[in-house]
Amino acid sequence: MGSQGGLLKTNFNLFSLMSFMGLSSDCLLCGCSVHFNQSLQRPNEKHPNKSASVLNKKICDSCHAHLPESKQTCFVCGLPSTTKSIPCGACLKNSPPYDKTISAFHYQQPISDFITQYKYAGKLELLPIMTDYLINAIEKSLKLEHSIKTQMPELLIPIPLHFKKRNKRGFNQSRLIANVLSKHFGIPVSGNDITRTRQTLTQASLDVTQRKKNLKNAFEIKETLPERVAIIDDIVTTGATVSELAALALEHGAKHIEIWSLARAYSI
Repeated sequence: MGSQGGLLKTNFNLFSLMSFMGLSSDCLLCGCSVHFNQSLQRPNEKHPNKSASVLNKKICDSCHAHLPESKQTCFVCGLPSTTKSIPCGACLKNSPPYDKTISAFHYQQPISDFITQYKYAGKLELLPIMTDYLINAIEKSLKLEHSIKTQMPELLIPIPLHFKKRNKRGFNQSRLIANVLSKHFGIPVSGNDITRTRQTLTQASLDVTQRKKNLKNAFEIKETLPERVAIIDDIVTTGATVSELAALALEHGAKHIEIWSLARAYSI
């Protein structure tokens, strides 16, 4: 994975813009032009004979095979687990304030680099690729539950940024993800009644205990929530951020909370 991950990282900038502009039929990640992946095609509701996914056009089979897709994880916390139908030992011992975690990827190269470029360098052209994998992971989970209509959340809640950080960055990365998911699944996105009330330190520089303290009382909800909601984040690391918001959501009417993220870190 090391050499393949390095190759994907090296070639990404060279081919990404050309691919998305339609100037090349090359794979977005490595630049090859053959054996494009078909495994992630999904039916298009408006046009059944067409695929709603860009992946079959932009990611080759080889690159797809080397992406760190999230597999064999606890359905509650999203961490590696040998059990599929019951929570892992950690969740049984200390259950988090949410019921389910769905992540497209394990947070490692090349995905970690892609998310960094998307989040901090404003490479928004990466969003369709990563959200397509997340949509695929969500739909696989729904298929396993055999209950698509009754299991879908009624509201998507992107992790809010403090307005100063949002203005500096120019966008809220979690809200952009939520907007894509909203369009695909037909689920509304929460508005301005869910906010981050104070600036917090960057979580990446903190340990587990510091992260929890850093986020204490950082969010505010001014509305009654539906029973089923999904909290949207780009990366779930320790789970401190989503846990803080999920606990608050439970106080405002939510009863079943899912976490949907592009990637889940297995350790920090």
